[in-house]
Amino acid sequence: MSTLSEEMGITMSAITQLADRLERAKIVERSVGKEDRRVKLLQLTPYGKEILQARLHSRVRRITDALNLLSPDLRVTLLQSLNNLLEACNILSPELQSTIAEVFRIVM
Repeated sequence: MSTLSEEMGITMSAITQLADRLERAKIVERSVGKEDRRVKLLQLTPYGKEILQARLHSRVRRITDALNLLSPDLRVTLLQSLNNLLEACNILSPELQSTIAEVFRIVM
């Protein structure tokens, strides 16, 4: 959970509280590391995976609906602007490339 805490930029205390709430809601389940039992792992439950998929589909649908309101010319301009943003992000933070690529996949 310390990796998650660092990745999200929040304290271990906050991550523990969040994990407690998600576990009570049956969205994640905790387990211990196989090599080091001090390591605590979080894993999505089948219910958690369903929620995640539903949220993703909802976001894709909303973005698609918004894009459909734009003219073809505006969509081309948006795509060009997003490509410029991608290039800038890759210069600053190459590790963000997969995240940004996912956004492009949704927009396209």
